[in-house]
Amino acid sequence: MSALLKSTLSIYQTPYLSASRHVVQTAILGTNTDALGNKQFAVVRLLSSPSLSTREALAQGQVELYPNPATQQLTLHLTGVADTQPLHVKVLDVLGREVLALPATHLVSGRVELVVQALRTGSYTLRVQGKDFTATRHFVRAN
Repeated sequence: MSALLKSTLSIYQTPYLSASRHVVQTAILGTNTDALGNKQFAVVRLLSSPSLSTREALAQGQVELYPNPATQQLTLHLTGVADTQPLHVKVLDVLGREVLALPATHLVSGRVELVVQALRTGSYTLRVQGKDFTATRHFVRAN
């Protein structure tokens, strides 16, 4: 067993507030370097989302996100949501930072097109919020 020479730990917390939910996302990042110079790295992501109302998210089959992984464009398809309803669409990185937002967007034939070409390669969370629902889906931005 090697001795620990150097250790770092960072904790990031990102709260999200809306009319119906309070979500706290905590990301813990750390590195350890042993006596031989070997490095270990860990990322732990914790989400807490207590329900503050009876507002329900859309069912899994009512929200489609494709293609996944995406390279240039991503299509969000919502079933059972009126095209006239304003939607707020956000893309979050793995640390919960907002990297793309489309406020007050409307569906066109049940769909919203998002250009994701400018995003770095990696994993993201798409969050769409309407009058009576909130839904999240994960996607990958690939080369």
